[in-house]
Amino acid sequence: MGRRTPIAALAMTPLNGLTLLVVDDDPDTVAVLAEYLESAGARVIGVSSAKAALDVTRTVHVDAVLIELHMPAEGGRWFLRQFRTPAEYGSPSVPVFAMTWERHDRPGPESGFVGSFVKPVDVDMVIAIIAALPRAVR
Repeated sequence: MGRRTPIAALAMTPLNGLTLLVVDDDPDTVAVLAEYLESAGARVIGVSSAKAALDVTRTVHVDAVLIELHMPAEGGRWFLRQFRTPAEYGSPSVPVFAMTWERHDRPGPESGFVGSFVKPVDVDMVIAIIAALPRAVR
């Protein structure tokens, strides 16, 4: 019989086994999010542009994406339109979350984003929301 992970350890690492893509032109935002998400058990890939994020999705399966809406050149909305083209990039079932500095700028349910976070992001909330996603979506 193989070793089992203790339940207490699972509670400490609710994102264990997930690969998350964090996209923001601010390297400090990427670094802070990566540190917290990794401490919750996730593998984090951080990039600084929407185009770089699409390149990642060509070769790596990601379980969720957190992306800044407004970046130089292409932003989160552009990424989402491209990413939802299954023949070329990702999967329509991979959840994509928007990040923005402005509460009034949060995309609505019709936008295609699963949810959004206002910066500075409450990392505990991000962890709880991603951990609560149905396994089929992950």
